[in-house]
Amino acid sequence: MSESHDQLREQYPDFIYRAFRYQLDDDNVFTTEFTYDIPGLAEFHHQVSFGRINRDNYLEQPPDLLNNVVFHLGLIEAFSYWKLTASPHFIIEPFCLTAEQLSFWHETLLQGMGEYFYVNQIEFWTDDFVLFTCRDTAPALPALASATKHHPRRVSAVNLGGGKDSAVMLSLLEKFHEEFVQIIVQPGSPAAQRMAELTQKSTYVIKRTFDPQLFAFNQQNFLNGHVPFSASLAFINIVAGVLFDFDFALVGNESSADQSSLLWQGHHINHQYSKSTKFEQEFSAYIRQNVIDNVKYCSLLRVFNELQIAHIFCTNNKYFSIFRSCNRAQQQNRWCQQCPKCLCVFILLAPFLDEDILTTQIFDHNLLDDDTLDATLQALIGLTPDKPLECVGTREELAACLYLYGQYLRQHDLPFPRLLAAHWDAILSLHPHYPSLVQQLSITYHTTPATPLWALRLTSEVLAQILLT
Repeated sequence: MSESHDQLREQYPDFIYRAFRYQLDDDNVFTTEFTYDIPGLAEFHHQVSFGRINRDNYLEQPPDLLNNVVFHLGLIEAFSYWKLTASPHFIIEPFCLTAEQLSFWHETLLQGMGEYFYVNQIEFWTDDFVLFTCRDTAPALPALASATKHHPRRVSAVNLGGGKDSAVMLSLLEKFHEEFVQIIVQPGSPAAQRMAELTQKSTYVIKRTFDPQLFAFNQQNFLNGHVPFSASLAFINIVAGVLFDFDFALVGNESSADQSSLLWQGHHINHQYSKSTKFEQEFSAYIRQNVIDNVKYCSLLRVFNELQIAHIFCTNNKYFSIFRSCNRAQQQNRWCQQCPKCLCVFILLAPFLDEDILTTQIFDHNLLDDDTLDATLQALIGLTPDKPLECVGTREELAACLYLYGQYLRQHDLPFPRLLAAHWDAILSLHPHYPSLVQQLSITYHTTPATPLWALRLTSEVLAQILLT
């Protein structure tokens, strides 16, 4: 850890989660607010607004349940403020948690903030790096509860980010006539909004509002970096499940999220930790044991790898011109065509889409002809040690897609794009038995205890009907 980080931790040893509150105004808009304090620096106020809700449903929910779910949302949202100083003491005032519950939060912070630690060169693995404690005078966490339900059949909420995974989830649920609503967490992308409009399903927009002081300190000599947004999304969905009366919160996290981005000082750094199977399982167990037993969070796409998801996506052309997976230019409703995410999507779709479609309806040229992406390509497929710190497929998945794309070009006597030609021999040397690798990726089916049986049945049918035909 650099001297400046040590100085910040010494100068600001305490981070305090002071309080949470929530209210339903006269227009039935439900808002939560959280107070955080870094003594000697500032007090922060953070809001999450869930928009208009059904007042009768709200009034029928057990007060202890609402206190519990909102309190937990405040804990995960605190990470965005704690990162300013990486204070060694993380103090929780509203409720008192058990040692086991605190252990979950300690693990979530250390693993979920891995990229932040790496970028800032913070040695986070020492035993006393951060200690989670509660005030002795704080009341015990409310007991596990059930939300009051008002619908006779299963209802799911699909979280729309606007990328190909959102499109695949919608395609699966529509194909099997599942009942669902949609959630967009602001700032949502224009692509997510267009997808929501296309399905004509009920859509709930949830808005996070950060304290302006946070951005002011980010411009000064304080720490900044990646926080586990998908973990925040998970807790937002539990609150939303109570307020909007749904049973399952569905996200589009695939099996590739389990592969770490890089190894640093013997520690795996995974940009996608909060999308991983490990987090999903531990989060689901924590919620089931400590918070609520009838709102569940899971990834509908966990059973698939990126090759399978790309294949499914390419069977439904109505999302081709709509979806945007690029994090850099998503808010402008475009692809930057220069980042690891753009190149990853291009590679994944290349074996399954006609190039004319890929380079006109989605991108505007063949990204593998762009020499500026050479280093990015090498990092994505494993020709260099570290993967980009982005939500991208595994090295094996992307190498297999390039192999399939190259085989197609050869069979049709078509020219290789420049980057594929330059690295073709190296790509072939990465995996000596590509046909076996492709076959394995085509039929592999990942199961997880967090995935409900109905979702497993649905996705297994898709695997049989689409991927094996």
